[in-house]
Amino acid sequence: MKQMKIVVSGLPRSGTSLMMQILERCGYTIQQDYMRVPDSNNPNGYYEDERVKRLHLDHSWVDETEGKAIKVVSSQLWYFPLTKDDKVIYMHRDLDEVIQSQNILAGLDSEDKWMLKKHYINHIRHTLDRLSETTQCLNVDHRELLTNTVETLSRLFSFLDISPVMEDVISVVDTGLWRNRK
Repeated sequence: MKQMKIVVSGLPRSGTSLMMQILERCGYTIQQDYMRVPDSNNPNGYYEDERVKRLHLDHSWVDETEGKAIKVVSSQLWYFPLTKDDKVIYMHRDLDEVIQSQNILAGLDSEDKWMLKKHYINHIRHTLDRLSETTQCLNVDHRELLTNTVETLSRLFSFLDISPVMEDVISVVDTGLWRNRK
């Protein structure tokens, strides 16, 4: 019998690594390869599996993720075979914060932020439309997770049908790492 997969998705720099830390603290096994090591941008780690970047070429390995949590950036989510039993946690963050954080990470200064923002808005809308047709999805706002942690985590626990110790999970949420905020 196939087990459900928990997929954490969103734009890069939207809080996906934080959500992976939360799921790990909740007791989930994390699908990651440890290739990308923690750094000053993500001091607690990236929680990635490099194969996700090549999902459009090969997704034969995805069955390995059954019963685990995996981070799949939203641009690759289209290539990740989801079932109605899988659960997706889609992270949302203010797009100005996302773009600023991405620029800092890449050492760039995007001059056409309006076009990028418009692209992201369309991408998110199309992605969420697809998810609503194929699987269960919980939308989590990054700001709400950091400012209204107990309520946001309670929604997550209900979505996943789990009962971890709230205080243990809250300890993962470090508002000091919330940089590039508006």
